[in-house]
Amino acid sequence: MSTVSYMALALFIFLLYRSYQAYQGKKKAGEILLSGSSNGGYYFLGIYPFPLIWVMSTEREWSYLIIGCLIMIAAGYISGVYLGESGLKINGRFIAKDQILHYRIIEGTVNEVEFQVRGKDDFRVKFTKKTSSSGLETVLNQFLHGDTSTAGS
Repeated sequence: MSTVSYMALALFIFLLYRSYQAYQGKKKAGEILLSGSSNGGYYFLGIYPFPLIWVMSTEREWSYLIIGCLIMIAAGYISGVYLGESGLKINGRFIAKDQILHYRIIEGTVNEVEFQVRGKDDFRVKFTKKTSSSGLETVLNQFLHGDTSTAGS
């Protein structure tokens, strides 16, 4: 195997491990209330297409193509965001509900929320799916405060 093959395999194994952590984080989040994607996080995920591009340009083996596709699937799963009854799964890690101090719905955007977490930098999330017919602010208030008022966070 070539050096690039080892690099692609190492990246695949690393993303497989991070996918397992993301799966565990999603399980810890409990019943999913909202899901979407985050702004920022794993910048290294931008490199995952390179093994696939290299394989497609050299047409060496189908195994590389399969590994490249699996890397893309794993990267997509890791970068998903899930707000559950017990906390938030973001970029492969779990943040417990009691660690989330505050949220703010970003003006002029559709379903984009900024969270403030104890001891960490603020981060933005764009929610694209919800499991109830309630509005975004109502679901966030229920999650964080246990109430249904929309007076703000």
